[in-house]
Amino acid sequence: MIEQYSIDEYFIDFTNMERLFKDPVEAAYVIKDRIKNELGFTVNVGISTNKILAKMASELKKPDKVHTIFPGEIAEKMWVLPIEELFMVGRATAKKLRSRAINTIGDLANFDPKIIKLFLKSHGMLVWNYANGNEASPVRESRRPLIKGIGNSTQSLLM
Repeated sequence: MIEQYSIDEYFIDFTNMERLFKDPVEAAYVIKDRIKNELGFTVNVGISTNKILAKMASELKKPDKVHTIFPGEIAEKMWVLPIEELFMVGRATAKKLRSRAINTIGDLANFDPKIIKLFLKSHGMLVWNYANGNEASPVRESRRPLIKGIGNSTQSLLM
């Protein structure tokens, strides 16, 4: 199963792929190297047990790398990063967190979630869960939105 997340990001569910590849890390290198050799550009690949950890792994060090953040690696690889590196923590959220001495992803992960919820509401619970590597959405087949219309500027290019 492959899900397009953005124009240049995809999630792949590796479940039941053991017959083709014994190891997901080995498979990631094969995919990464084929893209580089056949298409001529580099990609980063993040590997984990869920989407948030895979996404965070893919951002660790670029370019042309394969990284893992498995649950047992969260403290070592993710908690040491500045709070701004956590997916869904923008400038405003980071400022609110830093004002409470939450400077790293680990600080957030180990903070009392009840207090986080008080000042960041439901978004606080989302980022607290992400900091702890909690995310359970399945990889789904991509559903691209249908084109509803073409603007005038685009029409003139097509005519």
